[in-house]
Amino acid sequence: SLLRRCVERASSGRRRSEDSEAARVARFYLALQGCQLGRFDEADSELRRLGLSKRLADEVWTESCSGTLPLDFFVRVLDSGLPAELLERAQLALAPASSYWEDHRYDDPELAFYSHAHMMGEDLHVIDGIIEAMRPLLAKVAPDIARSVTVAEWWVHQRRHDQWHGHPLHFD
Repeated sequence: SLLRRCVERASSGRRRSEDSEAARVARFYLALQGCQLGRFDEADSELRRLGLSKRLADEVWTESCSGTLPLDFFVRVLDSGLPAELLERAQLALAPASSYWEDHRYDDPELAFYSHAHMMGEDLHVIDGIIEAMRPLLAKVAPDIARSVTVAEWWVHQRRHDQWHGHPLHFD
């Protein structure tokens, strides 16, 4: 495959300076491909070479989770659940060239992390509009929870050109 050839070229004696970064990206996509095809040992090998030790469980990739869900489990996938124009406004507001990133000092080395608190009923940012648009959807699948929600936390991340691996997986 082209990905393997990229890695091999970077390992050869005839490599160029940009080959090592291309090889890192190729290894990442080889690992992703390995997971998507169920070749988890190959994926893990590539991830280790990148210094990564965690990934989603095999059962997630194969959609074979066999655990029973609690009765109040309400996660749903809703295609076209939000108005397209609202999503387009959010894309513009959070685009890499938008003022959002500078206004919030995103690249400031002194600022390790920040998030926003949306108080229900507020409309200060386009994301507030998205949260408000999700409230009726939540009410359909979890009415008790929808009635009790008073605040929603939100945050966004941007990948720099040198940040090939994305944002670390975590739970809130």
